Amino acid sequence: MNVLAQVTQAVAAHCRFVEQQVALARRDPEFRGQILQRWQAIGAGIATVTTPTGLQIPRWALPATEDPGEIARYLYGEGLPGEFPFVNAAYPEMYLE
Repeated sequence: MNVLAQVTQAVAAHCRFVEQQVALARRDPEFRGQILQRWQAIGAGIATVTTPTGLQIPRWALPATEDPGEIARYLYGEGLPGEFPFVNAAYPEMYLE
C-alpha cells in the first residue's frame, strides 16, 4: 500500500472516530456531562489580552454552542490550540508569546 493510501485511510478513520464521539455525546448522559464540564472549564480558563485601544478580549474564541454533539465535534475534530489534530494551532498560546 502506498503512503497516500495510508494517509487517506488514517483521515477516514479519524473522521469516523469524531462522528462516534458526536453520537456518544448526544446519546450517553455520562459522556455528555463530561463534555459539558470540560467545555465550561475551557471557557473559564481562556486568558484575556488587552488590545492597543485598551479593550480586554479573549485570546481565542470558542464556537457559540451548548449542543454536546457539536462541542464533541469541535474538541475531537478540530481540537483546541495545541491539541490533536492541531487544526487551530500547534501551540496552546497560538504564537502570541
